[in-house]
Amino acid sequence: MPKKVTAGYPNVNDNTDDTRPRPVLASDAPDDAMSVDESDMEPKSAHGAIDTSASTDPEARFTNGTAPPPLETDGPSADDGQEPTDKSKAAPSGDGNYTSKARSFRRFRLDQNFDEVAGVSKVLVHVSRLKPSPQSWFRVHPDESYRMPVALLVLKDERSEPYLVAPEIVAEMSAETSPHLLVTYVTRQGAVGLWPLRLPRSDGKSDNWMRTAHEGAKLGTTRWVRLTANLSNGAYDVQVTSADLPEPEWPDTAFEKLIEIAYRENIIESLDHPVLRRLRGEI
Repeated sequence: MPKKVTAGYPNVNDNTDDTRPRPVLASDAPDDAMSVDESDMEPKSAHGAIDTSASTDPEARFTNGTAPPPLETDGPSADDGQEPTDKSKAAPSGDGNYTSKARSFRRFRLDQNFDEVAGVSKVLVHVSRLKPSPQSWFRVHPDESYRMPVALLVLKDERSEPYLVAPEIVAEMSAETSPHLLVTYVTRQGAVGLWPLRLPRSDGKSDNWMRTAHEGAKLGTTRWVRLTANLSNGAYDVQVTSADLPEPEWPDTAFEKLIEIAYRENIIESLDHPVLRRLRGEI
């Protein structure tokens, strides 16, 4: 006949540091405790034998001397003195490109011929009215159809801002206008402009600034040049690059269209133009 024990609560006066559950002793049970069969407290396998692997004690399964299996981790633990790694985070490859477990970002690389692939064409919306910058290398259009003599009114108080004057009113404002030759140029950065080269008046007088500017424009039809002012000589210094630079890419735009873009807001066709009225002191 199996031995019977009385179930109850552990002794509250026990000061031991062991916090694991211990067997309940008969001496710990109160008098009115329920009696249970000790054999019923042991878990059994399907064949009726005691199954120690199913014990409620978390260490009961390893009392045979075997150690619990290690927890599975993706890298070194905090006990190693190393920080755990997260495989899901992006890591740099050998060439400095970042890749991740989910995708490769190389496919986002944009080809240099994006404009051609996307069918994009550049629209010319700005043409400079001023001479090329002294820091810019430029070429002058060799075609004679991309240059034209005109009458310009140049306002010195507006950073030499030129205004295109209609021929029918030039005679009435000859004191304020002067003849210029508009020549088309393009810089190494692709900026397009109409260079207003001064022309001699009817008396044929010229100066060193005018002469050296025309010489620079002539060289610019075949070479990349740069024009800088030499104040001590009262003339322009013309520099020619020795680098093997490619030929310029000229805009596929008619010359008259270039003039329209450049002077759209700087055209004087009437004597009542605000600029002329201001010069006469009317406004």
